[in-house]
Amino acid sequence: MSQYSTLKVGGPARAIISVKDIEELRRLIEWLQENGINWWVIGRGSNILVSDQGLSGVVIILEDQFSSIEIAPERQEVQTGQSVAIQAGGGCLLSKAVQFCTASSLSGLEFAVGIPGSVGGAVVMNAGAWGQEIGNLVDSVTLMANSGRIIIKQGTELGFIYRGSSVEANTILLYANLLLITGVQEDIKASCRRYQELRKEKQPLNKASAGSFFKNPPELSA
Repeated sequence: MSQYSTLKVGGPARAIISVKDIEELRRLIEWLQENGINWWVIGRGSNILVSDQGLSGVVIILEDQFSSIEIAPERQEVQTGQSVAIQAGGGCLLSKAVQFCTASSLSGLEFAVGIPGSVGGAVVMNAGAWGQEIGNLVDSVTLMANSGRIIIKQGTELGFIYRGSSVEANTILLYANLLLITGVQEDIKASCRRYQELRKEKQPLNKASAGSFFKNPPELSA
Protein backbone atom coordinates (compact mmCIF):
# COMPACT_ATOMS: atom_id res chain seq x y z
CA MET A 1 0.00 0.00 0.00
CA SER A 2 3.02 2.29 0.29
CA GLN A 3 2.80 2.63 -3.50
CA TYR A 4 -0.79 3.85 -3.22
CA SER A 5 -0.43 6.32 -0.34
CA THR A 6 0.92 9.86 -0.44
CA LEU A 7 2.51 9.15 2.95
CA LYS A 8 4.45 6.32 1.23
CA VAL A 9 3.84 3.79 4.02
CA GLY A 10 1.71 0.67 4.41
CA GLY A 11 2.04 -3.08 4.01
CA PRO A 12 0.41 -5.33 1.39
CA ALA A 13 -3.28 -5.76 0.67
CA ARG A 14 -4.57 -9.16 -0.43
CA ALA A 15 -5.21 -7.63 -3.85
CA ILE A 16 -5.47 -4.23 -5.53
CA ILE A 17 -8.01 -4.14 -8.34
CA SER A 18 -8.71 -1.32 -10.80
CA VAL A 19 -12.23 -1.16 -12.24
CA LYS A 20 -13.23 0.60 -15.44
CA ASP A 21 -17.02 0.90 -15.42
CA ILE A 22 -20.18 0.41 -13.36
CA GLU A 23 -20.93 -3.17 -14.46
CA GLU A 24 -17.38 -4.34 -13.76
CA LEU A 25 -17.55 -2.72 -10.33
CA ARG A 26 -20.97 -4.24 -9.61
CA ARG A 27 -19.78 -7.76 -10.48
CA LEU A 28 -16.68 -7.36 -8.32
CA ILE A 29 -18.60 -6.04 -5.29
CA GLU A 30 -21.18 -8.84 -5.55
CA TRP A 31 -18.42 -11.48 -5.73
CA LEU A 32 -16.54 -10.00 -2.76
CA GLN A 33 -19.74 -9.85 -0.71
CA GLU A 34 -20.69 -13.43 -1.60
CA ASN A 35 -17.25 -14.68 -0.55
CA GLY A 36 -17.06 -12.65 2.67
CA ILE A 37 -13.97 -10.71 1.57
CA ASN A 38 -13.33 -7.26 3.06
CA TRP A 39 -12.93 -4.43 0.57
CA TRP A 40 -12.16 -0.74 0.48
CA VAL A 41 -12.31 1.90 -2.22
CA ILE A 42 -9.50 4.43 -2.13
CA GLY A 43 -9.15 7.56 -4.19
CA ARG A 44 -5.58 8.68 -4.62
CA GLY A 45 -4.40 7.62 -1.16
CA SER A 46 -3.99 11.15 0.16
CA ASN A 47 -5.94 10.74 3.39
CA ILE A 48 -5.11 7.21 4.52
CA LEU A 49 -2.59 5.69 6.92
CA VAL A 50 -2.11 1.93 6.47
CA SER A 51 -0.34 -0.30 8.98
CA ASP A 52 2.90 -2.02 7.97
CA GLN A 53 0.93 -5.25 8.46
CA GLY A 54 -1.20 -4.30 5.49
CA LEU A 55 -4.88 -4.95 4.85
CA SER A 56 -6.72 -8.27 5.04
CA GLY A 57 -8.89 -7.56 2.06
CA VAL A 58 -9.14 -6.07 -1.42
CA VAL A 59 -8.46 -2.45 -2.33
CA ILE A 60 -10.49 -1.10 -5.26
CA ILE A 61 -9.38 1.83 -7.40
CA LEU A 62 -11.82 3.62 -9.74
CA GLU A 63 -10.31 4.36 -13.15
CA ASP A 64 -11.24 4.94 -16.83
CA GLN A 65 -14.99 5.76 -16.88
CA PHE A 66 -14.75 6.92 -13.29
CA SER A 67 -11.91 9.35 -14.08
CA SER A 68 -14.00 11.35 -16.55
CA ILE A 69 -15.18 14.94 -16.24
CA GLU A 70 -17.58 16.87 -18.46
CA ILE A 71 -20.38 19.39 -18.50
CA ALA A 72 -23.27 17.42 -16.99
CA PRO A 73 -25.38 16.16 -19.95
CA GLU A 74 -28.73 16.60 -18.24
CA ARG A 75 -27.87 20.17 -17.25
CA GLN A 76 -26.66 21.53 -20.60
CA GLU A 77 -29.35 24.21 -20.57
CA VAL A 78 -27.88 25.95 -17.53
CA GLN A 79 -24.91 27.07 -19.60
CA THR A 80 -27.00 29.96 -20.86
CA GLY A 81 -27.30 31.33 -17.31
CA GLN A 82 -24.85 31.85 -14.50
CA SER A 83 -24.77 28.30 -13.13
CA VAL A 84 -23.11 25.40 -14.90
CA ALA A 85 -23.09 21.79 -13.68
CA ILE A 86 -20.12 19.54 -14.26
CA GLN A 87 -20.15 15.77 -13.80
CA ALA A 88 -16.96 14.24 -12.41
CA GLY A 89 -16.26 10.58 -11.78
CA GLY A 90 -15.40 9.45 -8.27
CA GLY A 91 -11.91 8.50 -9.44
CA CYS A 92 -11.26 11.84 -11.16
CA LEU A 93 -8.30 13.68 -9.67
CA LEU A 94 -9.34 16.82 -7.85
CA SER A 95 -6.49 18.63 -9.61
CA LYS A 96 -7.93 17.51 -12.97
CA ALA A 97 -11.32 18.92 -11.96
CA VAL A 98 -9.74 22.28 -11.07
CA GLN A 99 -7.92 22.37 -14.41
CA PHE A 100 -11.13 21.52 -16.27
CA CYS A 101 -13.06 24.28 -14.52
CA THR A 102 -10.30 26.81 -15.18
CA ALA A 103 -10.14 25.90 -18.89
CA SER A 104 -13.95 26.15 -19.06
CA SER A 105 -14.00 29.55 -17.25
CA LEU A 106 -16.00 28.08 -14.35
CA SER A 107 -15.49 29.51 -10.89
CA GLY A 108 -16.06 27.96 -7.47
CA LEU A 109 -13.49 25.19 -7.22
CA GLU A 110 -10.36 27.36 -7.05
CA PHE A 111 -9.91 26.66 -3.32
CA ALA A 112 -9.24 22.99 -4.16
CA VAL A 113 -6.10 23.72 -6.19
CA GLY A 114 -3.25 21.71 -4.71
CA ILE A 115 -5.49 19.43 -2.64
CA PRO A 116 -4.37 15.86 -3.41
CA GLY A 117 -6.91 13.13 -3.90
CA SER A 118 -9.99 12.26 -5.93
CA VAL A 119 -13.39 13.87 -6.37
CA GLY A 120 -15.06 10.88 -4.67
CA GLY A 121 -12.90 11.13 -1.58
CA ALA A 122 -13.25 14.91 -1.50
CA VAL A 123 -17.06 14.77 -1.57
CA VAL A 124 -17.42 11.95 0.97
CA MET A 125 -15.19 13.76 3.49
CA ASN A 126 -16.37 17.24 2.43
CA ALA A 127 -12.84 18.41 1.69
CA GLY A 128 -12.14 22.09 1.92
CA ALA A 129 -9.59 24.83 2.34
CA TRP A 130 -9.43 28.57 2.97
CA GLY A 131 -12.90 28.60 4.53
CA GLN A 132 -14.61 26.85 1.62
CA GLU A 133 -15.95 23.29 1.26
CA ILE A 134 -16.77 21.11 -1.73
CA GLY A 135 -20.09 20.11 -0.14
CA ASN A 136 -21.41 23.59 -0.92
CA LEU A 137 -20.98 22.84 -4.65
CA VAL A 138 -22.57 19.38 -4.76
CA ASP A 139 -25.83 19.30 -6.72
CA SER A 140 -26.26 15.51 -6.76
CA VAL A 141 -24.28 12.26 -6.57
CA THR A 142 -24.57 8.76 -8.00
CA LEU A 143 -23.73 6.07 -5.45
CA MET A 144 -23.41 2.30 -5.43
CA ALA A 145 -24.53 0.46 -2.30
CA ASN A 146 -22.62 -2.63 -1.17
CA SER A 147 -25.45 -4.68 -2.71
CA GLY A 148 -24.59 -3.26 -6.14
CA ARG A 149 -27.72 -1.09 -6.21
CA ILE A 150 -27.37 2.37 -7.81
CA ILE A 151 -28.64 5.30 -5.74
CA ILE A 152 -28.96 8.94 -6.79
CA LYS A 153 -29.06 11.53 -4.03
CA GLN A 154 -29.31 15.29 -4.01
CA GLY A 155 -26.55 17.28 -2.35
CA THR A 156 -29.01 18.43 0.31
CA GLU A 157 -29.51 14.77 1.35
CA LEU A 158 -25.83 14.13 2.08
CA GLY A 159 -25.70 15.73 5.52
CA PHE A 160 -22.48 17.64 4.94
CA ILE A 161 -20.63 18.69 8.08
CA TYR A 162 -17.10 19.93 8.64
CA ARG A 163 -14.89 17.27 6.98
CA GLY A 164 -17.67 14.74 6.82
CA SER A 165 -20.97 13.65 5.29
CA SER A 166 -23.70 11.08 5.83
CA VAL A 167 -22.47 8.85 2.99
CA GLU A 168 -22.37 5.40 4.57
CA ALA A 169 -19.29 3.22 4.80
CA ASN A 170 -18.99 0.70 1.94
CA THR A 171 -21.05 2.98 -0.26
CA ILE A 172 -19.13 3.98 -3.37
CA LEU A 173 -19.41 7.44 -4.92
CA LEU A 174 -19.47 6.86 -8.69
CA TYR A 175 -20.17 10.39 -9.94
CA ALA A 176 -20.71 13.85 -8.49
CA ASN A 177 -22.46 16.77 -10.14
CA LEU A 178 -21.01 20.09 -8.99
CA LEU A 179 -22.63 23.48 -9.57
CA LEU A 180 -20.21 26.22 -10.60
CA ILE A 181 -20.50 29.79 -11.81
CA THR A 182 -19.34 31.17 -15.15
CA GLY A 183 -16.44 33.56 -14.61
CA VAL A 184 -13.46 35.31 -16.16
CA GLN A 185 -10.69 32.83 -16.88
CA GLU A 186 -7.84 35.18 -15.92
CA ASP A 187 -9.50 35.90 -12.57
CA ILE A 188 -9.92 32.17 -11.94
CA LYS A 189 -6.25 31.55 -12.79
CA ALA A 190 -5.19 34.37 -10.46
CA SER A 191 -7.19 32.85 -7.58
CA CYS A 192 -5.58 29.46 -8.21
CA ARG A 193 -2.11 31.00 -8.19
CA ARG A 194 -2.84 32.79 -4.93
CA TYR A 195 -4.03 29.61 -3.22
CA GLN A 196 -1.03 27.68 -4.55
CA GLU A 197 1.37 30.24 -3.08
CA LEU A 198 -0.37 30.06 0.29
CA ARG A 199 -0.12 26.26 0.20
CA LYS A 200 3.60 26.38 -0.64
CA GLU A 201 4.19 28.59 2.40
CA LYS A 202 2.45 26.20 4.80
CA GLN A 203 2.99 22.63 3.57
CA PRO A 204 6.08 20.51 2.70
CA LEU A 205 5.15 19.87 -0.93
CA ASN A 206 8.52 18.23 -1.63
CA LYS A 207 8.01 15.61 1.11
CA ALA A 208 5.81 12.52 1.36
CA SER A 209 2.76 13.75 3.26
CA ALA A 210 -1.03 13.86 3.29
CA GLY A 211 -1.10 17.62 2.89
CA SER A 212 -3.11 19.42 5.52
CA PHE A 213 -5.18 16.67 7.15
CA PHE A 214 -5.70 18.20 10.59
CA LYS A 215 -9.19 19.24 11.62
CA ASN A 216 -9.40 22.83 12.79
CA PRO A 217 -10.96 23.59 16.18
CA PRO A 218 -13.81 26.13 16.10
CA GLU A 219 -12.65 29.61 15.07
CA LEU A 220 -8.97 28.51 15.10
CA SER A 221 -6.44 26.91 12.77
CA ALA A 222 -4.73 23.65 13.64
